[in-house]
Amino acid sequence: MRLYFVLPLALSVVACANWPKRHGTPAATEEEAPAKKKAVAEDDEEKPKKKKKPAKKGFHWKGYAGPKAKTTVGTKMAWAVSPVGLDGNFGIAKIALLEFIKTEGDEHVFKTTGTEQLFVPQAMVRPTEKVAGVKKGTALFVNVAAASGFGRAVDAPKDDGPVKFQYEWGGQVSEQELPLDEVILLEDKIAFGHPVAIPLPGGAREVGTVIFSDATDTWVLRETGAPEKYPTADVRAMKVSKPLKKGDKVLAPSPFELKPGRVVDILENGVRYKVKADEGGKEETFSFHKVTAPL
Repeated sequence: MRLYFVLPLALSVVACANWPKRHGTPAATEEEAPAKKKAVAEDDEEKPKKKKKPAKKGFHWKGYAGPKAKTTVGTKMAWAVSPVGLDGNFGIAKIALLEFIKTEGDEHVFKTTGTEQLFVPQAMVRPTEKVAGVKKGTALFVNVAAASGFGRAVDAPKDDGPVKFQYEWGGQVSEQELPLDEVILLEDKIAFGHPVAIPLPGGAREVGTVIFSDATDTWVLRETGAPEKYPTADVRAMKVSKPLKKGDKVLAPSPFELKPGRVVDILENGVRYKVKADEGGKEETFSFHKVTAPL
């Protein structure tokens, strides 16, 4: 009699213990469900949400019709034609020293600000190169003021540099030091970063800066605006490598066209010249790269 009572009771206990394994946890009741949902939501709020990385912007030279020449960049930095503004518009361009990222097709890609990338046609890029032979008074194309300018070495650099130089920017002369691979030696020729005299209608000339040149065409940046193309045979190299002397006959802007005059004063060791125009006798001061011996 005692055996028959105990056996059914034991089987009932085992069946209850195995219920979750066979049938799963019973669903929450209507009263319990909202509370569980609230707890899950609160837990999700506590977990830090991963921020999405902003998509990288790419600025391209729209409507580029320039040369397709290839260049190889194997340096961390490179000289590149780039927009003056932050909107990616090459309609107003400058030369700047930028951080190189990679080459993609016919363009070199550069880092600018934030997440933006700048895509520059390969022909409009020049790798940096360590210069040699710099001494006091050497004329240089230099990386300054987030763009570029023209300066003269204050003295010869010790060993491998840096080079100390003076340059004019915004009407003021300043002094700065740069590594020897962040300057370009000016050698009175038609080459990247060099000042040249470009032809204007009527036979006049104006100063520009070379951004590309081959036997047929030379591309130049003027004081402002987009790059322009001229026949290389009509372009003249400005003679700026050697400092001028008082009394030298020169060509200088008046106000933009190069016109004859004479040097009446040497300023800041040849960084600037005071020139008196032959026509009208007006005296004006110019950065050395805008004044040349007769061409």
